[in-house]
Amino acid sequence: MSSKQSSKSNKRYPIITLDPYDQKKKLTPEVIANLVQIEPIEEIHGKMPFKSAKIRVADPDNPNKIGDLVLRFDKCQTLGISADKYQSDEKDWKGASMFTILYNKDKNGRACPTPRQKAVVETINLVSEKCVDYLFANRQSIIKELGNNPRVAKTDSKFQSLNPLKWKTAEDGSIDEESGPSIVIKVIAYEPKKTGDEEANAEMQDEETVNDGSNIKFSTKFFVQSKNANGKTEYPEVNPRDYEKQRCQATMFVKFESIFINSSVIRLQLKLKEVLMEIQETQQRKNIFESYDDFFNDGEENTTSTTDNAEAENQDEEMEVAGGNDEDLEAALDAEIEAEFQPEPEPVPEPIVAPSDKKKRKTEKK
Repeated sequence: MSSKQSSKSNKRYPIITLDPYDQKKKLTPEVIANLVQIEPIEEIHGKMPFKSAKIRVADPDNPNKIGDLVLRFDKCQTLGISADKYQSDEKDWKGASMFTILYNKDKNGRACPTPRQKAVVETINLVSEKCVDYLFANRQSIIKELGNNPRVAKTDSKFQSLNPLKWKTAEDGSIDEESGPSIVIKVIAYEPKKTGDEEANAEMQDEETVNDGSNIKFSTKFFVQSKNANGKTEYPEVNPRDYEKQRCQATMFVKFESIFINSSVIRLQLKLKEVLMEIQETQQRKNIFESYDDFFNDGEENTTSTTDNAEAENQDEEMEVAGGNDEDLEAALDAEIEAEFQPEPEPVPEPIVAPSDKKKRKTEKK
């Protein structure tokens, strides 16, 4: 595990959970992006040295309160939990992630996002742009990672790859807006120490660090919507190992962790703090964090495409994702996502023949 050299990095911050479509609090992607603060770049020394700039956010109700930004996503289609396993033993996990389609789709496979889904994507784009602006303004501190190029432009591929959203591209290289974006978000996993605070260990565990042990723990909380014997809806916490590759609808709370910087990549680090999985088509849950009931009481209903649900249930082929890094996972999923989520072609109706036409056809045959 990487050892952080600055005591500032180890300071505990409160979680500030924001909904980019919170109409009661008048929160918008622009408001949230303006509340985001980026801490100075610092060097992290360990087995894999790198640089990092932590992301914080000011509380909209109390600007003097600074904390960790957790963004409430809308309910989306996901391919489930993809495990990153040791090749020597497929039962041992060293990490996990969730691949999510951020926009609903209509029966023709075209994107039809809800207002909250659009707000989430816009927030990610605006925060990513703010991070790029910050890095460009402080490019001298990361000049080595930029290939020792003092004339690097803001449009450089290293800066642009910071945005975690993945879009399909048309033949001319432009973004295919009809397909909608996707994203890979890492589950928070850590190898607990024999002593010390486990939650603190989880927060200090950098996403780029590979755990050498097999007995990892998950700080991300997973819930599944179900009904008890009395017909009451419940949300029991579950073990993510039991839901590997389980296609579902997921409502996620995602932490904007930091900007990760090394000689090969610059990326916005996102971590999955909490997720509600709806394995079967059920009513959307109104709450994950008990203290955030008002997020879901704005009258908006997320109508998910039943075509997508049917496709996910009827898929015979399972995605086989080998253990590896984020680039391996994203490349494998990008290559198959089109086939995975394309709706079945609608049957062509037979032509309707009027009674008069039938008589004419019989006469012609005679």
